[in-house]
Amino acid sequence: MMSLRKKRFAHVAVFWLLGIFLFILVIQLEIPCWIKSLTHLDCPSCGTVRMMGYLKQGNFLSAFSQNQFMFFALPITAIFTIIASCRYVKTGKILQRKAEQLFLLTLIVIGILFAVLRNLV
Repeated sequence: MMSLRKKRFAHVAVFWLLGIFLFILVIQLEIPCWIKSLTHLDCPSCGTVRMMGYLKQGNFLSAFSQNQFMFFALPITAIFTIIASCRYVKTGKILQRKAEQLFLLTLIVIGILFAVLRNLV
């Protein structure tokens, strides 16, 4: 019988593999942004696929110019997701501490402000 911690680890592994697969699929297919298609406005993540293409080439300056918000938000989000994954494997709980919740909420607010400002300029 599989221990509870091993089951949790299996859940996290499937979650990460599926997430990485979907992320690569989106990058390869270059799926157009449905928000931009409907409203003709840039969403907070518009330019992320091009940014990732430049990152794969090692061109950090061009990657940054495509989407400044996601250039920093994606690594931060990945770190928080890794922390949450480790916490889930260890304790079975996904809930974040208050400071983590506040930081992620701040990141969301910054993303919304970024979307508004990039469409005004």
